[in-house]
Amino acid sequence: MTENKDFVIVGDTLVKYTGSAETVVVPNGVAVIGERAFAENHNIVTVDLNEVVSVGDYAFFFCRNLLSVTAKKVKTIGHSAFRANWIKEMVLRDVERIDDYAFYGCIPIKEIGSTSNLVYIGSSAFAGARLEKIEINKNATRIGGSAFSSCEFTEFDYPDGIEEVEGCVFAGCHRLKRITFPKALKRISTAAFQNCERLRRVEIPEGVTFIHYDAFIGCNIAEVYNKSQLDIRYGRHKRIGFLPEHAVNVFTPNDGYDTHEEIDGYVFCTDSHDNNRTFLIDYVGNEKNLVLPRDYHGRSYGIFRCVFAERDIESVDLGDSVTEIGAWAFFKCKNLKSVKFGSGLKYIYRNAFHACENLTDAELGDNVELLGSCVFLNTGIRYLKFGAAMKEIRGNAIGCCRNLSTVYYTGTPEQFDGIRVTAGLRDWYKKSVRFYSETEKPNCWRYVDGKIKEY
Repeated sequence: MTENKDFVIVGDTLVKYTGSAETVVVPNGVAVIGERAFAENHNIVTVDLNEVVSVGDYAFFFCRNLLSVTAKKVKTIGHSAFRANWIKEMVLRDVERIDDYAFYGCIPIKEIGSTSNLVYIGSSAFAGARLEKIEINKNATRIGGSAFSSCEFTEFDYPDGIEEVEGCVFAGCHRLKRITFPKALKRISTAAFQNCERLRRVEIPEGVTFIHYDAFIGCNIAEVYNKSQLDIRYGRHKRIGFLPEHAVNVFTPNDGYDTHEEIDGYVFCTDSHDNNRTFLIDYVGNEKNLVLPRDYHGRSYGIFRCVFAERDIESVDLGDSVTEIGAWAFFKCKNLKSVKFGSGLKYIYRNAFHACENLTDAELGDNVELLGSCVFLNTGIRYLKFGAAMKEIRGNAIGCCRNLSTVYYTGTPEQFDGIRVTAGLRDWYKKSVRFYSETEKPNCWRYVDGKIKEY
């Protein structure tokens, strides 16, 4: 525990802490922590700010062993005040203002307690932290650029009065699935939601007059409800990253309609202008062994980008109505061991099963026409099976599959030669392929009791 002799205090301001204790309680009567008062003190582990209401710029900068802070009366936190620390526990109750870079690089922070008075968050305030939630006053005036970049929010509601979503404010928030904008919003700036891969639905308020062309770059938006006067249409636009680049349905109050529908935890979306475009865009259930809906109101459907990425699932039965598997759809499902591919499947796009390290077999349906690049990259597959419908296998579709030795094919050698593959891999495919035959032949195979057997 610290003694008063360890503090240099002028008036109500703690100018410098000179002690070496691990646990520090700021003395009664101190209202302000001065600039750099504790900066680069590597002894302090726990601090109770007691009656302090203002923490100055760089006050606790790079206190590399600081893990816990109690700041129940603090109202303002200065520029870089806790920057470059490893704080795990933070208790705030009355904070009103958090300035630029205040918690920049404080990776372990997940929450900072009740902050209902918070009205100002500066640029990069929590950039690089693992912040999962924060309470903000509905009358907040600013959330600065990059304020929450790389944080771990799953959802976020903007305060009522905010007029601009500043640049990079949520960039790299890979877990963000839902965002609600305020009615007062006018601008969405550059890279605001860059690489928020799980963001599925966006509603644009009436007053929005500007969306930067790369505001949603790297996102996989499936639904856009546009209430503004901006002309937003689905499809790839001149500059990559535009809001509806991959959207299934873009609709307005006067044109098109909301087709969002959840069935047993599976969320579907259909283009309200073209009923041939239906996708499974999200899964909100917790099952580990998935049996996908056999159809969507009697129709086939595709699996949207990143839907099941990084989930704890062990098996998937796609059924016969799934026509395509979008990019990154099952990326890094490390416990996925079994996938039952259906007869309706035609296209498997890039990185669909990338890093599914426990997936051992890839017995595709006979109607698959395309394997995108890196589809099975870094998986444990031992063999690959597909049919005569296959037209193209793109580069590195089976890259780094160290256990893969055999390709089982249902077509003829002439049909196999017609498949477009990366030039450098053609010889490998030719050496590894086994052809289907009901009569015993060298380098051929057939089904015995539903399982592949070589002659």
